[in-house]
Amino acid sequence: MKIVFLVFLSVYLNTHAQNFLWHSEDISRNEEELTETFRKYQKKPSKEKLKSAFLTEFKERTAFHQSVIDAIQEEPDDKKDWLNWINRILSLQYIYDTASPMLTQNNIPHKQFTAALDSVRTVAVKNLYAKGIKALDNPSALNHYSDAYWAFTAVQQLQPGYEKTEDFLKGLKVEANKKAYLKPLEMSNQVNYITLSLSGSSSMDEYVREKITKDINEKVVGFKIENQGSSLPDYEISLKWKNINLDNTPGFKNTYERTAKVNNNIVKASVTDNTQNFSITSSFEIIITDRANGKTIDSRVFNAEDYEDYVTVTFTGNQAALTSDDLQRINASKFANSANFNRDFINLFYDRKLHPLICGLISKTLGW
Repeated sequence: MKIVFLVFLSVYLNTHAQNFLWHSEDISRNEEELTETFRKYQKKPSKEKLKSAFLTEFKERTAFHQSVIDAIQEEPDDKKDWLNWINRILSLQYIYDTASPMLTQNNIPHKQFTAALDSVRTVAVKNLYAKGIKALDNPSALNHYSDAYWAFTAVQQLQPGYEKTEDFLKGLKVEANKKAYLKPLEMSNQVNYITLSLSGSSSMDEYVREKITKDINEKVVGFKIENQGSSLPDYEISLKWKNINLDNTPGFKNTYERTAKVNNNIVKASVTDNTQNFSITSSFEIIITDRANGKTIDSRVFNAEDYEDYVTVTFTGNQAALTSDDLQRINASKFANSANFNRDFINLFYDRKLHPLICGLISKTLGW
């Protein structure tokens, strides 16, 4: 049997994603549909249907980006979303450059945005830098460290080394790193998954806490998860798997007949795939507490479910009739067992269904 468990990198939305300049790959990914209609039209320029689809998509995308720019321009300078504005200009430039051959064919002028980009970038750097200074000078504001950090981060992207930006960023990272303690994972109601006893330093507890700690400490600015030592943490994060229910039901069998010629003799074999359907449902609770006052500052219960097939492969007859793929899958099945599959399925379920949600909540609540 060939069971492949992908290690899913935890991907969760950064709450400050709008504070990053788009790279070329980000823009091209955003404009995939336009690019696809352009390529089809370019291959068959005489096709009116393809021409219409391309021109419609071109007009919609350029109008959309321009509408965002227009809305930003209406805002006062201290409220403007400068990076979003610049990202839209970069997107417009990409669209015009990519579609240039077919725009010329349809008498649509090719626009250049270099001057507009330089103008906005210059003003943005000055305003964002001033915003960062203002936030630093206002320690009574609740999020002044966060506001300053992201303002200077934006400046650093637009004009690296501008005035004292690098020094401010280094100081902020040191100044504002608070500590959080990730308490051991509790398992409350395991329903029919009671064969796994989890408490203290169990394998699942370690698996979950190590993944959360690694991802948060690598990707989130503003605090760190540390083991509880001599100094008390600023926050405590409680994890509780309130319910976990793992179930499996008989699936189906597929049998394939194999025939081969060996030494002028016809040999035969039958290969059988036996599939079981596994499912898991669960609810997972996370509570974030401010230790200074003992108050809960955020809590959430995440309900999730997932499905996976467990396939074993056997054969009857003459092995010489089997294909190389048959042999590989059959040999893999010899070392497969449902207990290991259960464990791997639980881990995979956590990785792709719960981990992004948990890290997202912690990042949003405690991070910048």
